[in-house]
This record gives sequence, structure tokens and C-alpha cells, in this order.
Amino acid sequence: MVREEWIVPQYPQGEIAALCAKTDLLPAMVKVLWQRDCRDAKAISEFLSRSSDILYDPFAMTDMDRAVAVLKAAISDSTHITIYGDYDVDGVSGTAMLYRYLSKSGAVVDCYIPHRETDGYGLNCAAIDRLQSRGTQLIVTVDNGAVAFDEAEYIYKCGMRLLITDHHTCTEQLPRCEAFLNPHRSGETYPFADLAGAGVVFKLLCAMETADIPQREDKMMRVRTVCMKYSLLAMLGTVADVMPLRDENRLIVSIGLREDPMQWLGFASLLYVVRAAVTKKGRAVPPLTAGFVSFFLAPRLNAAGRLASADLALSLLLCDSLQQGDALAQELCALNAKRQEIETEILRQAEEQIRTAHDLHEERILILSSVGWNPGVIGIVASRITEKYRKPTILIAFPEDASDAVGHGSGRSVEGFSLIDAIRSASVYLQGCGGHALAAGLTIKKEDLPAFAAAMLANARPLLPPGIPLRHVTAACELSLDEVTLPLAQQLSMLEPYGCANPSPLFVARNVTLTEILPVGDGKHTKFRLRFSTRMLTAMYFGHSPSQLPFVAGDEADLLFAIDINHYGGQDTVQLLVKGIAFPKEQREAFAREMEPFFAFWRDVPDDYFALIPNREEFALLYRHLRATAPLDTDYMQLSRLLRISGPVVATALCCFEETGLLEPFAKEDPILSLNLREHHGKVDLFGAPSLSKIRALLKTTEE
Repeated sequence: MVREEWIVPQYPQGEIAALCAKTDLLPAMVKVLWQRDCRDAKAISEFLSRSSDILYDPFAMTDMDRAVAVLKAAISDSTHITIYGDYDVDGVSGTAMLYRYLSKSGAVVDCYIPHRETDGYGLNCAAIDRLQSRGTQLIVTVDNGAVAFDEAEYIYKCGMRLLITDHHTCTEQLPRCEAFLNPHRSGETYPFADLAGAGVVFKLLCAMETADIPQREDKMMRVRTVCMKYSLLAMLGTVADVMPLRDENRLIVSIGLREDPMQWLGFASLLYVVRAAVTKKGRAVPPLTAGFVSFFLAPRLNAAGRLASADLALSLLLCDSLQQGDALAQELCALNAKRQEIETEILRQAEEQIRTAHDLHEERILILSSVGWNPGVIGIVASRITEKYRKPTILIAFPEDASDAVGHGSGRSVEGFSLIDAIRSASVYLQGCGGHALAAGLTIKKEDLPAFAAAMLANARPLLPPGIPLRHVTAACELSLDEVTLPLAQQLSMLEPYGCANPSPLFVARNVTLTEILPVGDGKHTKFRLRFSTRMLTAMYFGHSPSQLPFVAGDEADLLFAIDINHYGGQDTVQLLVKGIAFPKEQREAFAREMEPFFAFWRDVPDDYFALIPNREEFALLYRHLRATAPLDTDYMQLSRLLRISGPVVATALCCFEETGLLEPFAKEDPILSLNLREHHGKVDLFGAPSLSKIRALLKTTEE
């Protein structure tokens, strides 16, 4: 269990009821849409539409007419075009789209994907020299180039030209180029700014196809053709780059997920190989959804750029046979498995650093470093640590070949704390930096790391709370279990594809009786049976075994959950996917009263201190639990209910563990306890711990 605060919005009931009547949607569905700023029938209809006919006019993007003219002239003149992409999935998928389109249009075209370690991100002069030597005349960027000022000038100095397509933040001043396509450029009038790099390429292809067509119906027909051929890869880049799935992105992803994967044989091969691996474990064949792309396909494609060369991923997407595709897909899967191993080891080392050298209560930001970490993986690890501890985290990898070499860092942040602003405030210690509020990168000399870390900690201290903050989760609304029905689940499925800015909606149910608590999946997961009235509902809690939960059959609990349709045996049934479980409010309040003697003791307030004293068996039970689970984040109530030991006794025992050197210091009044055991040898006298000695002295005084 992770300590969370569930936020349930309030809605204007009259307006919700009116929208239900106009749209024939259930109240819970309307509340979800209201939460997503769909607050009239027209907005709801547009949100739920998945038609390519309402895609925006590509020529609304500044410079689109110039980009089309440059490319059409290059095709006509047999100009040697090189597509210069990025090494992530967004860049690779956009590069593949543009390459296939131009090659089928008769262009003289090839591709260049920079290597993460040798080339770095974006355009660089050494790569430009190589392109010049092989006859490139026009460079077209995909997913990079927005701030490549020096490199752009060098391109023209070398007698070549440049066309930039990108979606990253740019300045008012633009690099020298023939055309600059970027929905984030200053003064841009395009209606939607959050396109992926592949999304910008997709709009460019729509423009290329419709440039000379005057009639709207004919234009729409051509756009549908572009969608059929290219939306699958536009979807891939959009989902992989974690772009917000709203507005035009939602349309692009919706359309792409419906298209035939056989349009791209490499994609079809990867899909087949991954599905085969999943079903081998006894699972049903997963449908192609945004979630499946995000969790299964994108990591395998990204593994190429992280550990080897992104050319492997590009070759897969562009291959023209299933046999070749299967071989490349298997290679990518092997790379991804290696990436997972590296990631696991870096995470283990990072967690060890946190345990031994960092104060989770006092440090508002975590800065971790090591020699030999893979710079292509540290960003993933930083994200995992940020998610766990709810603190901004930066991991820095230094090379093994020199003690004074420059290290590469990657960081992730939390809402409300701009990581790039914090990094820039300490940039005097850096060789370079870049990024945005929630994710950033940097380069730094090893000798400058202590000063940089001190500056970052000082900057973060007044802006972030101590300890491990509660995770705040916003639900759509509260539901009674009799409102959890198959028709509701079917309506909610209309909200897909789920992803960034359009997550699967969550709901809260209060005081639910857990009729049965059953282990599934070799005890790794939990199935709940929930009975109410004459119905029985099933709820799945993945990643949590029954032994980890402080509940037994018959207990009541509050549930945070998503609603799912279970397809089994030719029948559809509704089930809950539990995302969080908590003690009901009445139980929490009762436990707070139960804990009063402990906090009175620490505040030197007279109370009944006898209730604080653990016995030998309670000491042993708690210590065995910590040996099996620490380090862990928990709270007094979870430990108390899980071990069936009173809360004050649990709290006192933890204090005794700390005082005798068995446990790392912890913040006794924090809502989340971060508990880490220390290595020790020999016996310790727990009953001689200062806290117990003080309690016994107070009790003796009271008796006298």
C-alpha cells in the first residue's frame, strides 16, 4: 500500500443531469467528460469523434507552403535529400514515414540517425561533413533542429540547404533554413501545439498530398489515403513520446490504431513477436491499444537507440518482408531484455546510494551518480525513483576511462517544480543543459558535482516539502457498486485511446466489504470478491499479493479503481481494476485516537504510557517483517493492521530499533515512514533502549 490522497471533484448536478438527457450517457460518463473540459453536447461529440475529416488543415501551420514547394522541387530536380532523424521512437517513426513517402514519390533520398553516444542529440558538424561527402544537397530534420543555429550555418557554408521539422521548444530567433515547421514557433497560428515530431511529419505528408487539390471533398479523400498509409507510424511516435492524447493527437492515435499493421511489415512483425511472448505466459492475445504500444512496443524500439544504434529500429520499420521483420524484431526484443537487466542493476545501485548516503526526510531532490552507468538508461531509472519517492531525481553517469571526464545526467521532476529552471539556476557548474519542467538533461565535470548538488539542494529546499509527500490522485467521482455496470464500462471504452492527458478514469467506492481475498498468478496478485445486494463483482489488484495487504476477508475498505470489461468464454462481464486500497475514514479516525499515547509521549504530555510497551514476541514479529520487506514506505496503521499489533506498540518498537542501531533514523510524525534496516552484528538490548527506559521511569513516577 502506498499512501495517497484521493481527490474527488464536485460537479454541478443540474448541468450533469441536463447533459445526460441530451447525450444519452450515464452520469459517471458525463462527469468524466466534464472533468476533461467537455461541458456541452458539441464538445462531447467532438471529443468522442474519431473521424479523419475533422483533422486540421495542414497549411494552417506556418511555412507549410514553403516546405511543400521545397520538397516538390527537390523531387522534380532529383536533389539528393537526407532525412536527419532522432534516435528515439518519435524521430525514427517520423523518419520512416517521410522516407517511404519521398521514395515512393520518386525522390533521391536516404536517412541518417545520429548515434546517442558518438553524435549526441540533433545536428552536429561531424555528421554534416559525412553527409556532404556522400552527396547530400538538402537535409530535412525530423524531431530535431529547432535550436541548431551554428549547425544550420555550417550546412549552408558546406553548400547544402536545410528544412527543419520539429516539435521542441524554440526561440523567437530561428535557425537559417528553407522552411521551419514547428507548432511551438513564436506567433504560430496552427490550432494545436502539442504534435509529436512524427505528428508534424504526418501533417507535412497531408500537405504534400493536398497541395494542388482545390475541392474540399477531394482533399478529404487524399487525407484519408495518407491516414491509411501513415497514421500507424504517426500514432507510434505520438504515443512513444508521451504526447497529450487530446485534440488532434487523439484523432491521429485513434485512426492509427484502427489501420492495418500489414501496411508496415516491420511493425506487424514486432507486434506478432511481442504478442507471442505475452500469450506464451498464458495470457489472452492483447489488443493493439495505446497502452500496449507504450508498455510493450515502444520500449523495444527505443532499446536500439539506448544500447546500440537506432538504425536497427529504422530498418525494422522500413523492412519489406515478414521474415526480415521477424529477425529484426527478435533482435530488438533481445536488446530490450538487456536494457531491462542494465536498468535493474542501475536501480539497485541507486537505491543503495539513497539508503546509505541520503536523507529522504531532509533532501528535497535526489542527485545520484556513478562511474560506468549507461547514459542511455539513466533517464528511465530517474523516472522510477521519482515515481517512488515523489522527489525530483537526477542520475549522472561518468565514463570509466578518465576521472575528470564529463558525465551525462538525466533527471525527472514532479508537478509544480520546474527541473530545467532549477538546473539553469546552477548552470555555472555545468558544461551544458537542456529540457523542460518535468524532464531535463545535463553534462558536468566530476569535480563540479559537489557544488552543483549543494546548489540544487539549496534551491529546492524552500520549494518542496520535507519527507516523502503523499501522492495526490484525482478520481472522476465516487460510485456505489451498483453503479458499476457493463453499460457504464462500454460507454467508458469510448474514451480510448488512453494516455497522457487522457488517462483511464478512476473512481472511488467507500466502505466496500472484501468478501474474499484470493492469491492469483503464483501469489503475485490479488483477486477480491465483492458482494452487494444479489450481485458479485470481481476486483483485480495486480502487483500486490494478499500477504502484503493489511486486510482479511470480511474487512471493509475504500477502493480506488478503474472499470474494465473482462472478455472470457464468449461473455463480457464488468470487473474492477484496483489502483489503490485504503482504510475507511472511521477506521482511520479510530486509529488516530489509538495513537494518542505515543505522540503524547514524544511531546512530553502525560498519558497512559503502559499501552506503549512491546513484548518480546511483538519485537520479533515486527523485526522479521522489516527483514523481509525493508526498505519500505509504510505508515503505523498499515504495520499495525498487517501484523495485528497495536499502533502505539509498533511505533515504540520502531523507535527502539532506531535507538539501538537496527534501523536507520526515520521521521516519527511523517505521514509516510521510510524504513531501512542497518547492518549489525551481535545482540542488542531492545528493552534497554532509551525510549523504553523513559517510559518505565514515567510509569514508576505515576505509580508513586
